[in-house]
Amino acid sequence: MLLRSLLILGLAILRGLAQNVDTDFFEARIRPVLASKCYQCHSSKLKAPMGGLTLDSREGIRKGGALGPSVVPGRPGEGHLLRALSYTDHRLQMPPTGKLPAEVVADFRRWIEAGAPDPRTATQAPTAALKGMPIEQGRTWWAFVPFQKQSRPGIDEFITTKLQAKGLAPSPPEDPRTLVRRAYVDLAGFKPSYEEVESFASSTDPHAYAALIDRLLASPQYGERWARHWLDVARFGEDNPTSEATNPPYPFAWRYRDWVIEALNRDIPYDQFIKLQLAADHMPAVARGDLRALGYLGTAPIYHKDQRLSAEVIGGFMTDDWDDRVDALTRGVLGLTVACARCHDHKFDPLSTKDYYALVGVFASTMRAERPLFDVDPGLEARYMWVQRRLFDLRYSINLMTSEASTVVSSKELVAKWKPELEALEREMKEHQERHPQLVRSLEKYWTFTRAPRTAQDRRNLPPNLA
Repeated sequence: MLLRSLLILGLAILRGLAQNVDTDFFEARIRPVLASKCYQCHSSKLKAPMGGLTLDSREGIRKGGALGPSVVPGRPGEGHLLRALSYTDHRLQMPPTGKLPAEVVADFRRWIEAGAPDPRTATQAPTAALKGMPIEQGRTWWAFVPFQKQSRPGIDEFITTKLQAKGLAPSPPEDPRTLVRRAYVDLAGFKPSYEEVESFASSTDPHAYAALIDRLLASPQYGERWARHWLDVARFGEDNPTSEATNPPYPFAWRYRDWVIEALNRDIPYDQFIKLQLAADHMPAVARGDLRALGYLGTAPIYHKDQRLSAEVIGGFMTDDWDDRVDALTRGVLGLTVACARCHDHKFDPLSTKDYYALVGVFASTMRAERPLFDVDPGLEARYMWVQRRLFDLRYSINLMTSEASTVVSSKELVAKWKPELEALEREMKEHQERHPQLVRSLEKYWTFTRAPRTAQDRRNLPPNLA
C-alpha cells in the first residue's frame, strides 16, 4: 500500500510540474536562452543557418535540420536539442562556447516533457521585410486619427479610478505653507517670500488658493517660467549652432524668445500659438509684433555655403538646413521622428520618403530675412527684404574675392561689374530715408563695406567676422 501511495504521489507531482510548464514558462525560461545562445547561428534571418536548423520559430525547432527533429514534444530522449545541451555526445555539443548551467538544461528537459509549449506560430520573416504595418493600415492607428470629442470623464476621474482599482486613496490635503511654496515654484519658478507664505497660511478666505493660482497665472514670471520648456522644443539659441566662424549669432533672436513669453502670458490658444510660428506672415490680420513668432524657423541652423565649393557639397548643406526644420517641426509638434524618412520609408510609422520631401519642399521655398516690426507698405517691405539678401550675397562675394586667400583670378573684374548694381541699390533704398530711416540704417553695413579704402567707421559697421 505504501509503495502504491508513493507512486500515485509521484505521478501527481509530475503531472503538476507539467501543468506549470506553459507558454509563460517558455517565454521566461526557454526563449531567452535560445535568443542569447542559439539565434546567432540558427535563425531564419540568416541566409544559411548552420546545419539548416532554425530555432526562432515553433516549426523550425520541431522540424530540425540535417540531423532531424530538434524537439519531439513529450519525448526528451528523441530530439537532438537536449542531447546537444547536455554535452553527452562529444560530436554534438551546443552551444560551442561552453555547456549551459545544469538548471538551464533541466528547464529544457522539463519543457520538452510537458509537450514543448511554444506560442510562436510562424517563421520569422527576414529582417529586410520587418517594416511594421503597411502605410495605409498604419494611418488608421489611433495616434494618427484626428481628435474626436469624447463624452468621458476628466483626468481626475481617470486617476481616481486607477487608485481605487489598486486599493489606494488620494494623498491627504497638504498644509498651507507647503502648498503655497509648491504653487510658486510650479507656476512662477521661484519660492515665495516669508511674508507671502505667512499671509497665505493665516488666510481664512475659502477661495484663497484659487486667488493665489489666478495671481500667479497673471504674473509675467509665469510666461518666463513655462517659455523655457517650449524654447527647448524649439532648440532656441542666439548663436548659429553650426560652429562655423563665418556664421555669426542671430542678433534679433531674443525677439522670438520674448514673443514666446508674451504669448504664454496672453494665454494664446495652442493652435494659434503653433500657426503663428509657422505662417504668421501668411495669416490675415496678424499684428506686426506677432511676426516675431517666425523665429521658430528663422533662428534655425544655417550652414555656411562657401561659393568655392562644388554644387554637390553646397546642395548637401542646403538639405541639412531643411532637414533641421523638418525635424524640429515634426518632433516638436507631431511627436514623430520624420527625419528617418529622409533616406527610406519609415520602418515603424506610416511615413514615406514622399511625405518627408513634401515637407522639405515647403522649407526649400523659404529664406531667412530680417523684417521690420513697424508698418511698411507691403511692396516696399518685399523689395527691402530682397535688397537685404542681395546686398548680403554681394558683400560676402566681394570679401571672398578680395581677401588674401582668394583663388578667383578675375576677382577685380567681377567686383567692378557689381559696383554699378551696388550703387543703384544704395540710391534706391536711400530714397526712403525720410519716411523709413530705420530701414536705410539697417542696410548701411552692406554698402559701407564695399567702399574702398575702408575707414575706421566702416570697420565698426562690419560684423565681427568681417571687420
